[in-house]
Amino acid sequence: MIENNKTVIITGANKGIGLATTKKFLENNYNVFFCTRENNLKKLNDNFDFSDDFKKRIIPIKFDLNNENTILDAAKEITDSCLKIDAL
Repeated sequence: MIENNKTVIITGANKGIGLATTKKFLENNYNVFFCTRENNLKKLNDNFDFSDDFKKRIIPIKFDLNNENTILDAAKEITDSCLKIDAL
């Protein structure tokens, strides 16, 4: 992760508009909290053709809107990272 960059939280980051938004923010040098129902980074890397530079700035977060515990855990993990959030 490159600490000088801005940081964004994207839910549903693994498909559709969320994935397109993730790619656009990565292209603009943002760190991305990559929120999906599954946070297996190896699986994410296997499924998406992200450059090594992009991979360094992706922070996978398990986040299922149907599960309150994952929401609370995600909020804690993001808060504990001490990164300033610039966009949601």
